[in-house]
Formats: sequence, structure tokens, C-alpha cells
Amino acid sequence: MSFKDLEGQLARWLKRLQEYEFEIIHCRGLIHKNADGLSRRQCELFGFEYCAKVEKRNMEESRKSVARIILVKEFLQEWRKKQTEDPSISFIYHGKKTGVRPSRSEIPTRDEAHDSSSRGHFGDNKTLVKIRKRFYWATCKQDVEQWCKICKVCVSKNGPLGKGKSPLQIYNVGAPFERLQMDIFGPLPTTTSGNRCLLVIIDCFTKWVEAFPLKNIKARMVAEVFVRQIISRHRVSLKVHADQGKNFESKLFAELMNLFGIRKTRTTALHPQSDGQVERQHQTIINYLAKYISKNQKDWDRWVLMFLLAYRFSKHEITSVTPTELCFARDLKLPLDLLLGSPPKNEFQSVGGFVRNLKEKLERINFDVRERMDVKSRRTKSWYDRKAKQTLFQEGEKVWFYNPQRMKGRVPKLQSNWEGLFLIVRKLSDIVNCIQKSSRHKKKVVHADRLASSSER
Repeated sequence: MSFKDLEGQLARWLKRLQEYEFEIIHCRGLIHKNADGLSRRQCELFGFEYCAKVEKRNMEESRKSVARIILVKEFLQEWRKKQTEDPSISFIYHGKKTGVRPSRSEIPTRDEAHDSSSRGHFGDNKTLVKIRKRFYWATCKQDVEQWCKICKVCVSKNGPLGKGKSPLQIYNVGAPFERLQMDIFGPLPTTTSGNRCLLVIIDCFTKWVEAFPLKNIKARMVAEVFVRQIISRHRVSLKVHADQGKNFESKLFAELMNLFGIRKTRTTALHPQSDGQVERQHQTIINYLAKYISKNQKDWDRWVLMFLLAYRFSKHEITSVTPTELCFARDLKLPLDLLLGSPPKNEFQSVGGFVRNLKEKLERINFDVRERMDVKSRRTKSWYDRKAKQTLFQEGEKVWFYNPQRMKGRVPKLQSNWEGLFLIVRKLSDIVNCIQKSSRHKKKVVHADRLASSSER
């Protein structure tokens, strides 16, 4: 509110207040009790009857509310007669009198009220209404809610209640090309060169990206590109992380990892978050290619190299430097530099001085990047864990398993995505478990976010 140009009632109030000399002191509500006492009207002294009427009405209402009624024996028969005639409570009275209550072993009654096709596997509220019209017992609501909660058909389609969400796991690296993430992006439209897919590899420390168009995604092709383009040009990494694709899980690729002494790790099924950097890179590539490719989309492989040039010279949000500067301690020239001219050159340095300065600069940049990555990752984890609700499973516990599948000739919306019940055979960590449906089924290693606790009928 502005008091510069007042009009109407506020102007009249201000004119009246100008006759007095006063000082306004702000007090918080907790310590401003004097104003609260002054604001109360003394009804009896000034003859106001409003408060007296309110108090009288409240007393009458409190008298009408009765917590318990004690009846004399002479009036019991009359009360029972009125209870049987009252449409609101007559069914409760008859239920208590006849003792009609489905026991826990009386399964067909509950099946008919919830599981049958005429009842539709609806929720606990609709099922409770159907039960209460025909039966009565003290724990009716709790029993019906528990019955609907553990219905296997409802859980397999709608999903279990209270499914957990594991907290974010931090995995930072400290040196260039220490850990690589790789994935196959595609299929894409077949180009004039016959390329159909894109092999994307990213360094988790420098954010250096490599992308190679491929005609096929067989293990031999992937392994050949990895040796010629990554190992021969950069270095042998300590770890390589990929998904569970057949080309990455093949015997040929495993022997290649053993030959170079690289530790091969993989994501759990249907959990691409653990391969997040390369998965996020796919979106960046799509956004770039969509702006430059032709309408027939068959020349996307010609723009991959230009994308790599643009991305490597762009400042990364996490490291605050470009991938090129983090790898080589300097930025290379772009076409823009040819138009505007090159920056002034440094003074001449000896070979030893150049190497020493380059080494010191790289060490300083790497140290700063490690600190930034640590701060950023902790901040991201703090934000992510606000909605996390971790559920710790134990070996021998039965759980539901989220396993959506695409089947030919079937509509995904009509399928049930939850399977059960599975037994936790082994607990690999707090977020990774090994489960098995029965002794005849294969064991599966899955993430905890795809599991949910269960209760059997």
C-alpha cells in the first residue's frame, strides 16, 4: 500500500491522526499480548448481549451431545423396537443379533464382494459399501482395506501402495578417462552411407564425448571401434560402464576388457538412471541434429562431427570449463576466430617451461573441477533425496517386481506391469537385490526401485 496519494476513507483517517503525536513500534505477534487484551470487548460492562447469546447457545449444544446413554430395564424393549424400525441402524441391529459376519476363512464371501467379475475389483470404498449392506462386524473397514490391499490382481495392474524410492548414489571420478560410459543410440533412419545407429561414449570426468555412426551394432563392430577410436587415441580406462545390451555382454567384449585390464560394470535392467550421463547426451545429440538435418533425415551422420566440435568447445555446467580445456589445458581455434582474428600470442617459452606450465595448469584445473563436481553432486543428492523413501529389503522376503513388457499383438495399456511374488535370494547392496520367482526360474539382479513389499492372503 502507498500512502503518498491517499483518497477516501484512508485520507480522512490520516487527517484525524495528524492531530495527535504518536510513535508506531512494531512488535511480533508472540510478544504483542497487550493489543490482544485491549481488543476484547467487555460485554457485561457495556451492555452488549452478543457474547452472552453465543455462550448460551454453546451450552445448549453441549448438553444435546451425549457420549453414552444409560437405559433403565423398563425401556429396553421400547428402544429395541425403535432400532429395528429405524432404516439407518436396523441392518446393524440385525447383523449383531444374527451374528452374520464372514470369518477370515470364509473366502468365497469376500471374493464375491471384490474379486468376482460382477464386482469389478474396485477399491476399498466401493467394496466396503457392498459389504456393509449385507454384513456387520467391528473391524469391517480395516479388514476390507487389508483385503483389497493384498489382492494380487489389483496390485499387478495398479501397483502396490507405498513403493519406495532409493536415495541418489554419488559416484565421482578424479582423473580424465578414468571411467567411461557407453551406449548405443538408435535405430535412426538409414543414411546414404548405410549407417543406422550411433555409438556414444563419454568420459565421466572431462565430459569429453565421442560419437561414431555404425552400420550395425554387433559385438565385433563395437569392439573394433572402441579399440581404434578410444584406446588408440586416448588411453586405457580403468572402468567401462554400459547397459545390458547383447553387444556389451558378449563373450568377445568381455575378453577385450580382460585383455586390457578394464573393469566392466553394467546397469541393472530397466534402470537407465545409473547410466545417466550418456543417456542425457542422447537428448543433446537429438536436439542438435533436429536443427540441421534435411527433411528426409538421411544425412544425420554428416552432422555428427560438427556436433562434437560444438559440444567440446562449450562450457559444461558441472565443470565450469569446456571439455577441450579440461583435456588439453587450452581451447582450439574455431571458425569464429578466423573471422575476428586470433588473440595475441604469449611470449616465447622453452620446451621445459612450456611443459612445466602446462602440467601446473592441468593440475590446477583438475583440482578445481574435482571440488566443483563434489559440491554439485552433493547439492543434487540433497535435492533428489527430498522425495526419496528408501525401503530396505531382507533376504527371504517376498516382494512384487515391476516388469513391463512389450508383446506383439498385445496392447500395453491392457497388460499388468507388476509380477509376483518373488523371493529375495541375495542382497547385493541396499539398492541392488537378487530375486527369484521359484526354483525353476532364473535369478534376476534388479534395482530396489523396481521392488515393493507384499502381503499374502
